[in-house]
Formats: sequence, C-alpha cells, structure tokens
Amino acid sequence: MRLPPLRRLLRFLLDLPFDPYDSGFRADPYPFYHRLRERAPVYRSPFGVWFVTRYADAVALLTDPRFNHPDHRAQAQHPQAGGALALVRSNMMITRNPPDQTRLRRVVADVFTASFVADLRPRIQAAVDLLLDRVEKARRMDAVTDFAAKLPVAVIAGAFGIPSDDAARCQTWARPMSVLFDLAPTRAELAGAEAAVGRIAEYFRGLIGERRKWPGADLISALVQAQQSEGCLDDDELLANCILLFIAGYETTVAFVGTTILTLLRHPAAWKALGSDPGLLQSGVDELLRYESPIQTFGRQAQEDVVLGEKRIRRGQTVLVLVGAVNRDPAKFPDPDRFDLARRNNHHLAFGHGIHACLGQGLSRLEGQVALETLVRRFPGLRLGDRPPVWRAEFAIRALDSLPVAW
Repeated sequence: MRLPPLRRLLRFLLDLPFDPYDSGFRADPYPFYHRLRERAPVYRSPFGVWFVTRYADAVALLTDPRFNHPDHRAQAQHPQAGGALALVRSNMMITRNPPDQTRLRRVVADVFTASFVADLRPRIQAAVDLLLDRVEKARRMDAVTDFAAKLPVAVIAGAFGIPSDDAARCQTWARPMSVLFDLAPTRAELAGAEAAVGRIAEYFRGLIGERRKWPGADLISALVQAQQSEGCLDDDELLANCILLFIAGYETTVAFVGTTILTLLRHPAAWKALGSDPGLLQSGVDELLRYESPIQTFGRQAQEDVVLGEKRIRRGQTVLVLVGAVNRDPAKFPDPDRFDLARRNNHHLAFGHGIHACLGQGLSRLEGQVALETLVRRFPGLRLGDRPPVWRAEFAIRALDSLPVAW
C-alpha cells in the first residue's frame, strides 16, 4: 500500500477503502468516485492535494486562469535540480503557462494538423492488418501485448520518420516516464524515469541533428524547419516537445485501445452492433473515451486564493481533476455507469479542456477507430479469454497490462 495515511483517513470519512494502486480499485474505481463526489466533491487529501470530482467544477478549474501549472522551468534552473528529467519536463508545452505555452502550442499545432493525421490512416491500417495477420491462425492473443502496445510503435515510426526498431526501443524508454504524471511516484520510479529520459533525450538530440542536415516529410523535420525559419522555440523546447509527442502518442493509444476492447467485449450487444454498423464508431468513440478515459488526472496549481465548489483553495496548492469521476458525473451524463454507443451530447473531458486540451486527440481517435473497425470485421467472434485482465498499477493513466482474448 503506497498511501496509507490517505487510505486510513478516507476510510474513516467515507466508509470506503482507498488505495489508488490496489488491484481492486484499479479494476473498478467508480464506486469510490461516486461516494467521494457525493460526500466531498472538492476534497483536500492528507498530503495537501485537492481532488475534484464534479464536471462543472472541473470545467471551471480548467478554464480559470488563476489555476495554472507550477513553474517547472524555474525549478529546473535551481542549482540542485540538474538532470535530463528536469530539463525535459520544464520545457514541455503541457507544463508551461501563457505566453510560453501559447507560443509552443501554436508551433506544434501548425505542424500536427488534421491533414497530417489523416495522411497517417494508411499506415495505421497497414499496422493493424499486419498485427492481426500474425495472430489470426493462433485464434488467441493478448490484446495489449500483441496488439495495443505494438500498434502505436508503427504509427509513431511513420510520423517521426524513424525505423520501427528504433521506435520500439524508444517505447521501452517511454513507459518509465509515465510516472511523471502519477499521484505518488516512488524514488525508484523517479530514478527509472530519470534514466529513461536521459536515453530518449540522447536519441532525439541525434535525430534532430540529422533532420537539420537532411530534412524529410516527418514531424521532427517540420518542427526543426519551424525553429529555423521562425525562431519560435529554442533547442531545449524543441527536444522536450518532440519527446512529449512521442510519449503521448504511445501511452494514450495503448491505454485507449486496450480498455476499449475490454469495454466492448463486456458489452456483447455493442460489439455485435458495431459488426452490423461500423459507422456507430463515429460517435461511439466518444462514449468509449468517456466510459474508460485513458488519462485519469489533470493537475493545476492555484496562483492565488480561489473558491472552488465552496472550498477555498490556497495559493500554491495543487488540484487534481479526477477524470474518471468527472466523466461519470450524473449531473452531466444521465445514467453515467451505463455504456451507450448512441449517447448524445457527449462532452467528456477525456482529452482535457481549455488551453491545455490534448493536441493529439485526433490521432488517438483515428487509431482507436481503425483498430476497432478492423477487429470487428476480421474477428467478429472475439471474446474474453480464460484469464482475467490485469490493470496497470498507475493512477494517472488507466490502462491494462494484459487482456487475453480468443475467437
């Protein structure tokens, strides 16, 4: 148990055990979220972080300029900071505030366009087909390790213009870095993240150097060209945001594809409906994102004292939007625990809200849509395997480590 003081206090206050790394909680956190929303919708935990579980409060928080990110750049410049981890984290656009955040986001948005994403569809389809070809005769696979975890490697290789083997190697470095956004990473996890950041930073520095000499039609070349022609980002910012795009492109896809397959196989009527009408995914993808959101927390820091949900958040205190709770708020989503592919007005917060909303959501949607359309068409008899799914022991990302399936 990693947070015993929090678990003891919440058991006392809410009569409900809480350990975000407990296997039972990871399998089904929603009963706890409902109780927390009902009894303490804006709740300060024993270690000082506030939890927000209501949709309206979350939107208010994510659009209020009085809530922002901590100044990671100032922290990185501290004499004792050091290391690749501090350098990269402090220069990512998701950890910066306006006007720097606005500048960096514009640069990336100008490159990571809807047409750029759409052009990746053939590569996504080819990757999906190849992965399914490999397992078709076996009539079983692990939907995470054999499919969801391998799909974004091929897609990212195309987007970044790197060999698939290199993309796979970078993927092994990306996984330890996800703890940067977790609730209470251990020292060992942070040390692992530091080592991983060092390796991936070294690789991307070399890649950026190559693109300066020999540009191509890829994402990194476009960002390098923007830097050279407009001077709109420095070398550290270029490096950090290339790494950010790589990590985000991998982690969210693995999480989304894996949990989506599980959700649909637990709702066989929905799986059958998709087989009859794949067009349901056009709107159904939003219900899948709402029902099991890949990213589970968005954090902000109060820049001054602010009242939120009748609670006073003091300057400097951190607030976490619990996305899984917010996306099942009955005040916003009727019958929120019911999975409904035809749900309308599905304005979930799976990709955030406001100025920090995820720029890569179009790619994540497209990968999920192509993967599901192909699975339903090729393996209409897909079913859960004999062994239960295994959830990752992380709080900030809701993802599976294993999902055995058969057909």
